[in-house]
Amino acid sequence: MPYSHKNEECLVHITSELPHATDHSDHNIGVVDTALDKEWEGSCLSAWQTKKAQLYMIQNMSSGVLISAVAQACHLSRSHFSRAFRNSTGSSPRDWIRRAKLLQAAKLLTHTDQEISQVALACGFADQSHFTRTFAKTLGISPGKWRALRKPTGKDDLGASHIHG
Repeated sequence: MPYSHKNEECLVHITSELPHATDHSDHNIGVVDTALDKEWEGSCLSAWQTKKAQLYMIQNMSSGVLISAVAQACHLSRSHFSRAFRNSTGSSPRDWIRRAKLLQAAKLLTHTDQEISQVALACGFADQSHFTRTFAKTLGISPGKWRALRKPTGKDDLGASHIHG
């Protein structure tokens, strides 16, 4: 699902609304997280949290991204982070990172000569087969055909090869 501007107003800094607990034990933090999860079901990430989450996912795409780690980087529980991320961006964290991986893969296929299996691994797919299935299902074309259609051929408009000499 593409980004929707309906939640743009949610991109505000919500940490000022957090209750200030005097006891910062792990137990109380968990209780506060649970209470906030219920209270903020329709809430969004702040602008800094959205940017931090997206950057974290992009930087870690080749090694795999754990949503719980992204949530922790944003100082939120996993469940609250997932809901707020969806409200802020219009897609779940998993869907967002999958699209980011496919975008990166499409760029690599177009602008490099890396083998398709290398592109798959560089973009965090388990193997070439998984990458090819995901790419074709999402974009309607195989990675090899994508590359063939978009890679510069070195030919001019008449179809003649450029001769450098």
